[in-house]
Amino acid sequence: PIYRYAQKHGDTYDFLFENLLDAITQSDLAIINQETPFTDDPSQYSDYPRFATPLPVGSAIAKAGFDVVTCATNHALDLGSTGIHTTKSFFEENDILCLGIQHVGEKEKQPYEIVTRNGIRFALLNYTYGTNGIPMPSENPYMVHLLEDEAAVRQDIENAKSESDFVIVFAHWGTENAPQPDEFQQDWANIFLHCQVDIVVGTHPHMLQPYTVLKDDNGHEMLLYYSIGNFISAQSERSCIKGGMATFTV
Repeated sequence: PIYRYAQKHGDTYDFLFENLLDAITQSDLAIINQETPFTDDPSQYSDYPRFATPLPVGSAIAKAGFDVVTCATNHALDLGSTGIHTTKSFFEENDILCLGIQHVGEKEKQPYEIVTRNGIRFALLNYTYGTNGIPMPSENPYMVHLLEDEAAVRQDIENAKSESDFVIVFAHWGTENAPQPDEFQQDWANIFLHCQVDIVVGTHPHMLQPYTVLKDDNGHEMLLYYSIGNFISAQSERSCIKGGMATFTV
């Protein structure tokens, strides 16, 4: 439906964000989750169950003023290595930080990025629970960052903490269309809390779930958004129509 709407309105996707530009531009750091991989081949455009999104959607994201895009999702490998390469290369060429995926030229694991705003160093990490059963290329085992190896994730966070003042994890997790977090989300939330992550922002369930502040035994507080729902979608389920933006001040 979004593609057909764009066809009728000049083949541009700027309409996706036109009512949200103030909120985006007023943020020191504006971050969006890109659920699906890009393609520059119109013959590949596709929807469920394997998605291929028109590259001009990326242009709309860039034009809207987003600084960072999270791309570790269950659909990240829908177009294989080609989709990863097209997506990440586009964002890099447009000076947008792309988290959670690594293209074919990035052989070594790069689990986080450091961004500085107003003198504060932010470490940004992005993981997904899986890739819908599509295996990772053997030659690129870090192509999509996974919530899989707890010890490895803990080490990622520890390394990120040593280079930053503030740690934010973007987690693609949970059960689709569920109003409450599931056991997987709660288990990983406790792991993040134990690692003294500062904020966790969740996606994937496609609907709003609770947000809260967790505190560990040492008094460390972690702001947690289990799921902020859909930002842009054409899902018809009533629960999926309302989305949210996680906004906070550090």
